[in-house]
Amino acid sequence: MDIPGGSGAFRVLVPEDQHGGDRIVLSGMTFFGHQGVLAEERKAGQVFIVDLLVEADLHRAGHTDDLADILDYRDLYTRVCDVVTGGPLAYAAVEVQRRRP
Repeated sequence: MDIPGGSGAFRVLVPEDQHGGDRIVLSGMTFFGHQGVLAEERKAGQVFIVDLLVEADLHRAGHTDDLADILDYRDLYTRVCDVVTGGPLAYAAVEVQRRRP
């Protein structure tokens, strides 16, 4: 996957949860961003390695094979990339909270 600011070297896992739910895990996503508490961190930028775990009901998608029913890992990757590579913030978690539905 070629997304500016990000690395395509990551793994997508869809393990089944112990309680019957599904999880999508994107691990090892690597981005360069200007986030940090210190002004030097925000100015120079730094590498961030992000692991993301999403719990979702993928039952319908598994039976219909319809793109409208899936949780697209490419969209998840893009959203994480946007947060990490977006404007400088002391805490990337602030942007995550802003984007919550």
